[in-house]
Amino acid sequence: MIFGYHGPGVGGDADVYWGLASRFRKDGNLSLLNFDSSLRGYLFPLLLMPIKAIVYFDFASQSFMTILFNSIIAAILFGFVVPKLYLIIRPSCIITPIKLILFTGLSLFFWIGYFNYTLTDFPAMLFLGLSLLMLLNNNNNKIIFILIAGILFGAAVNFRPVYIISVPFFIIISQYSIKGELKFFRKILNFVIIIVGIGLPMLPQLYINNKVFKENTPLVLTKNQTDRGTDLLLAQLGWALQMQKFETAFGSAPGGRNAVVFYRNPAGNRLLNDNGYKSSKLWGVVFTSKTQYLELVANNPIEMVGIYLRQAFNGFDQHHNTPYIRRPIQDFTLLLPVVNYTIWFGVLLLAWPMLRNVKSIPIVNILAILILISPCIVASLMAMETRFFIPIHLIMYALLSFEWKSIMLNKWLNKDIYVKIFVVCCYICFVILCLRFSWLIHEQQYIWSPN
Repeated sequence: MIFGYHGPGVGGDADVYWGLASRFRKDGNLSLLNFDSSLRGYLFPLLLMPIKAIVYFDFASQSFMTILFNSIIAAILFGFVVPKLYLIIRPSCIITPIKLILFTGLSLFFWIGYFNYTLTDFPAMLFLGLSLLMLLNNNNNKIIFILIAGILFGAAVNFRPVYIISVPFFIIISQYSIKGELKFFRKILNFVIIIVGIGLPMLPQLYINNKVFKENTPLVLTKNQTDRGTDLLLAQLGWALQMQKFETAFGSAPGGRNAVVFYRNPAGNRLLNDNGYKSSKLWGVVFTSKTQYLELVANNPIEMVGIYLRQAFNGFDQHHNTPYIRRPIQDFTLLLPVVNYTIWFGVLLLAWPMLRNVKSIPIVNILAILILISPCIVASLMAMETRFFIPIHLIMYALLSFEWKSIMLNKWLNKDIYVKIFVVCCYICFVILCLRFSWLIHEQQYIWSPN
């Protein structure tokens, strides 16, 4: 990880979470009720407390402990969880050490900078993957595994509230992931156990919300109390129409600026103006209720589909492997995007033969994929950051790394020479079109500083 180090975060979510780790202690007293953030969950800052204590007593630096913490997460996620999940979903696949190295290499190549900061994206992905693994690998229908799976999933939801969208699929898969027929009452028991498991990590959040914010919900409030209790989801729905991509923050390096970079959304802003929605400031509230947003979608379905397709492209289109960079990013980068587009094209080639047998895919596998990608679909409705699509990115790396040899050799390399030439030409055109589309988005770049 040290080779991808970009310096400690200055501002942004990374420093917010690091600061929240101190909120549990106040006036010498340690209590959950001291945690007063309504915007973020309690659990990730609580996990950071021991790390911050080590740093506080000068046993190690913040940078070292952050990298060590995230290195453990990366090792478990890339070396065990993702490959194991892939083997359960694709049991015919053989994952050799070379394939595993390729998968890990791609994952680190695109995301290594994120492991230098205290962000929730990969920890949440790890907990989500572990919870799914506990269910899918529970061949003997052990109640304790179902309970642990629920606890891990509940923790992932507290880390990243958008994962709540996967709850229905997660509950359903708990009924399908066991071999053999289940009696009706055992299905009910599994349902109760999974709900209890999901709820356990949320009980402290319910306690905090009730005592501190007078709200009776076990979910993270996602409200900004310093801005009149603004609902983050509602704000994000409006921001997504103002800016199609929120890429990064920078300022950690000498001479850097404390600024953020976003990409204007001309189509979205035009749609807002035509329908009388305006905000007095960039990060202001566009919609005052979800009904207003739904009415806008219902009255402009074609325009909204086009806007969200661009949002989805932005979720895939990665230009930097770190959330906080050392220099302004007016320059259009090429290395990461070209490698990224090559992966897209390779995944399309690999997926094509698989899609021909889509009817034979077990329902459990479909549900597992929905659990992973449904938060990404919801994230397409928000001010997009590429990290919101981490589950889909990891699926693509796994597919390419674990399947390329068998499928590519059997399905494509044995084709006629003219087919191969056609595929190469398609690849070149695909990359050029992606670069062109990415450049058009890049032209909307705007650097905004609060100072």
